[in-house]
Amino acid sequence: MYDPAKVAGFTRKATIEEEAAQHPWLAYQLGRKAFRAPSDEKQLRRMKAVYFGLMTRVDAALGELFQFLKRSGRWDSTLIIVTSDHGKQMGDHWMLGKGEYFDGSYRIPLIIRDPRASADPSRGARITAFTENIDIMPTLMELAPQQWKGEDSRGVSSVTARRPLKLPAFIGIGPPRTGTTWLHAALAEVVWLPYNIKETNFFSRRYDKGIEWYASHFRHADDSRPIGEICPYLGTTETIDHIAEHIPDCKIICTLRDPVERAFSHYRLKHRFDRTPPSFEEALASSTDQVIRENNRYAFYLRRWRQRFGADRVMVAFYDDLKTAPQQYLDRISDFIGARHVAIEGRNFDRFEHNAAPHRVRFPRAAVISNQMYLWLMTHDAYVVVKYLRRLRLSSIFHGGGKKYPPLTPEVDARVRAMFRPEIEDLEALIGRDLSAWKYRTDKPRSKTAATSVQIAAGEAVR
Repeated sequence: MYDPAKVAGFTRKATIEEEAAQHPWLAYQLGRKAFRAPSDEKQLRRMKAVYFGLMTRVDAALGELFQFLKRSGRWDSTLIIVTSDHGKQMGDHWMLGKGEYFDGSYRIPLIIRDPRASADPSRGARITAFTENIDIMPTLMELAPQQWKGEDSRGVSSVTARRPLKLPAFIGIGPPRTGTTWLHAALAEVVWLPYNIKETNFFSRRYDKGIEWYASHFRHADDSRPIGEICPYLGTTETIDHIAEHIPDCKIICTLRDPVERAFSHYRLKHRFDRTPPSFEEALASSTDQVIRENNRYAFYLRRWRQRFGADRVMVAFYDDLKTAPQQYLDRISDFIGARHVAIEGRNFDRFEHNAAPHRVRFPRAAVISNQMYLWLMTHDAYVVVKYLRRLRLSSIFHGGGKKYPPLTPEVDARVRAMFRPEIEDLEALIGRDLSAWKYRTDKPRSKTAATSVQIAAGEAVR
C-alpha cells in the first residue's frame, strides 16, 4: 500500500549518542533494546510503511461503519468519538514506541461528533486548550446523562469546555516570598483555584498560550465559590495590561513583607544551586538578579495596579499580620473576595513555609537536573506528574541538606534597608501606614505594630 522508499524520513539527531545527550531519561530509554529503533533504515522504513497501511485500514473501517449507521437510520442518534491511547515514534529520535516525552507519543487525535441539533453552532470548532483522555468519560456522561445516572467521573467534559470561559474573580499577585503558598492552601477549601497547579504564570511568562489555555485550568469550577489564582504577578507592568484586558473587574490582592526579609528569602531561593553564590549585596547590585529588586518596588507597582483596577479593587495585606493574627488576616481576605470564612485553628503555619530555602543544596548538579526536569514538565503542562513527584518529597533530597545560609549581619541589614528606604517611605504615603519597622533594623517583637496593622488594614486606606 505504501512504498517504504517514499515514506517520510525521521526526525532525529545524526547518531543515537547525540540524541541521548539531550536528557538522562532519553539516554536511559535509548539504552533499552526494546524501545530503540532498528539501526537498519530499510527495515525501519518497511515498518513505517506497514504502520501507515494499518492506519489507512482503520480509516476505511470507520468509513464502512459510518455508512452502516447512515443506512440503518442511526447516524443522527449516534455520538462518535475517535481517539487513541498514544502514538509511536517509529524511528523519530531513534525510538520505536511511546516511552519518552516527545509530542509524537502524546499529542493524539480527539474528534467528537455530537449528532444533536444543539451542537450545530459549534460544529467544526476546535478546542485548543489542554485536554486529556480522562476528559472523555465526563463528556459521554454529559451528552447521555440518562445512561450514567448516579455515576461520577474525574476529568472535565468537552461540552463544558465549549461554554463561556471561566476566569478568576480575584488574583493574589504576591510578590514572591510573602506567604502566597500559605494563602493558596488556606483558601483551597472555599474558592476554586487552578486545577492541579498553584501558579500558572499565564499573564507573565506563558501569555503566548492564549486565554483558552488559561481558562482550561478553571473548567472544574462552578458558581458555588469564587474563582481565583495566587501567583506572583506584581513586578511587571505588562502583566497589569494582560489581566486588565481579559478580566477588567478582577480583584487584586497584594501581599507585602519587610522588603529586606523578602529580598533575602528570594536571594536564597534563587542562588541555592550555585556552588559559589554572590553575596546578598552583590546579587542586589547585579543585573542578573534584577527580579529581586524589582519585586521590592512596592509603591511603584501598587500605584499602577490601583490606577488600572481602582483603589477599591486592590487590597494590601501584610505578612506581619499573617504571622501574628493569621485568622484575622485570612478572614479579611475572604471578605474582600466574597468567600466564606474557614477556621485555621489546629493548622501549623510553619508547615507552609517549606519554600523558605534556609540551606544551599547538597548536590548542586543533581539539583540543577531535577529543576530542569521540573521546568520541562511544567512547560508541557504535566501537572499530574509534578504533583506525584512532590508527594515523593524528592525536593528534600535534591533542593536541601547543604550548608545553611548565615543570617544577615547588622551592617549589611542596615545598608540594604537604606537602599530600600525611599520606596518604603513612598509606600507609607500611598497607603497611610507607619512602616518604621521596615526602615530601621530592630530585634524587638512587632506585636504592637502588627496589632495596629490589622485594625488599619481593614480600612479603606490600604485597599
